[in-house]
Amino acid sequence: MQSINHHHHHHHHHPKWYVNSISREKLAEFNQFVQTLPASMSFQKLGATTHSPPFFHNCKRHLRHKELFEKAKVQPTFKTLYKIEDPGQFSIPCQVNGHYFDRTLCDSGSCINLMPTQTAKLLGITRLQPAQISIGLANHTIAKPRGVVVDVLLEIGDIKIPVDFHVINIQGGCDTPLILGRPFLATAGAVMDLPNRRMSLANVDKTVFYKTIPFIAPNKLSYLITAQGRPREPPDHTQGHNETRTKRLCLRPCPYPISN
Repeated sequence: MQSINHHHHHHHHHPKWYVNSISREKLAEFNQFVQTLPASMSFQKLGATTHSPPFFHNCKRHLRHKELFEKAKVQPTFKTLYKIEDPGQFSIPCQVNGHYFDRTLCDSGSCINLMPTQTAKLLGITRLQPAQISIGLANHTIAKPRGVVVDVLLEIGDIKIPVDFHVINIQGGCDTPLILGRPFLATAGAVMDLPNRRMSLANVDKTVFYKTIPFIAPNKLSYLITAQGRPREPPDHTQGHNETRTKRLCLRPCPYPISN
């Protein structure tokens, strides 16, 4: 019977006795610790030192933990990546209703596209559909969008992209005429290459790259924005669930203060 058990252990990636007694996190911690030791450090020597982590004091009671130690020693060493600061924000030139916008902010953290009321006025957009979400800020104030404008044609080169915007009043103006969120970025086929600080819109022109622009100091302030309410489309009554009528939207920290 014993030989069968012994044979059974070989089928485990880790022997059963230490999979059960040690969490994956603890094991990773232990492996990392062993790799910081000088190559000459043996299992016995380590047992005699007081520098070993608390986890190891429990381990060394079992002779089997020597196997753990030997295994950790031969594992490839960890690689530490070089840290890069915020590469900046992406903005693109585009045209809407005959108006040319030089810098339009692309925000991959935003789940809706935003249009400040000033831009709506400039574009002559007056007919809005009711917005059925409200936007909550980190300071616990709630902003209600003025409304939604659907299928605004945004032109980049000879490509027209239909975009839905939530029209919102932004306090003290806004240094971007539009905030293009994930719905736009997905439609345009945006590919963000952050290490090289560039973005392409694959569905517009794969050969054109837009470079990032650094955040301007005051705009480093960020607001955690969440939005909740009912979606525009009518609820599916066949489901019979009230919960399906509620839609929660979350926006990334937005660099602009927003008001009603």
